[in-house]
Amino acid sequence: MLTKFRALATMLGTLFMRHFAFFIFAVALLAVVGEAQDTKPIKPATTYRLGGATIITPDQPDWVLLKSDTVQIVIEKRTKDEVMNASIKTLKVKTFATELEAQQGLEAFKNEEIDKPNRDSLHYMYVRFKGLSCVQYDGNLVLDPAASPNKFKHNNFKGYLCPDPQTKGSAFQVEFSNYSNTKGFPNTFNDLSEEFFQNTKFPKPAPK
Repeated sequence: MLTKFRALATMLGTLFMRHFAFFIFAVALLAVVGEAQDTKPIKPATTYRLGGATIITPDQPDWVLLKSDTVQIVIEKRTKDEVMNASIKTLKVKTFATELEAQQGLEAFKNEEIDKPNRDSLHYMYVRFKGLSCVQYDGNLVLDPAASPNKFKHNNFKGYLCPDPQTKGSAFQVEFSNYSNTKGFPNTFNDLSEEFFQNTKFPKPAPK
């Protein structure tokens, strides 16, 4: 009787391990499939719209769509030396009485967002961009390669913060960034980011 019980226990244990191994394999497979579905290859110079604004992706191959929803669009390109990101997002901000107040408020908003121990530099300029009073910014974050998901030392970024001309209490952030082992922007980065910014269009001001 004891021998039969041991045999039954061994058989049940074997069945459990087989089903458990299959379960682990299925979960891993779903994770891989899910990750693959998170990125979508896009054609060069593809147009995307967000909240009345329009962006055009760089006119070159190998860019993928990372995220596209009602608040942001993010695209990415990876090479062995860097990871480039370009994005546009809508932000909820305070309602400002004047253009200068809006610029100061947007600067404060970004400054709080980048208030991190690894912030190496962050600069602002008040500019006219696409007919709007905007805040132009650029900066650098120093990363720990071991902890960084991209395994690089620097995150260089530049962009614009502009009030939404049609919606009070709303703003657009258009940004171009890269992860690399070099601090600062290479010429190719500057050319691509400038093209991306110049191709950006904001909605026209609401009729008064």
